[in-house]
Amino acid sequence: MLSGWRSKRLESFVVSFAHFAKLPSPKEIMQQIESHWHDSENYRRVDYSARYTRHRSGVEVTLLKPKQVTFFCPATKAELRTIGVRTERGCELLVDQLHASGHLRDLELRIELGLAV
Repeated sequence: MLSGWRSKRLESFVVSFAHFAKLPSPKEIMQQIESHWHDSENYRRVDYSARYTRHRSGVEVTLLKPKQVTFFCPATKAELRTIGVRTERGCELLVDQLHASGHLRDLELRIELGLAV
């Protein structure tokens, strides 16, 4: 049996190791990415953040948070104005449109392949 400071160091090591053993594997840690979606039909760009988790079977986007929408002039393609997304209903509407556009599946594929920026 250990005594004194050696015993305390061993207890500290065991507690630290037990804590480390409970951590998820690096492939299951949630990560976040900033991206945007060009909605050319409506002449706008939606900037958003996406939280995702990598699994053995692929990537799962777990949370989408639209941040701002930039509108473009249809004729010149110049930026007209940018507005922040602040309401819950606005977020829900944009998330539904992102899902319907198919953009999220493309984002998941880019993340899987390591191409997302």
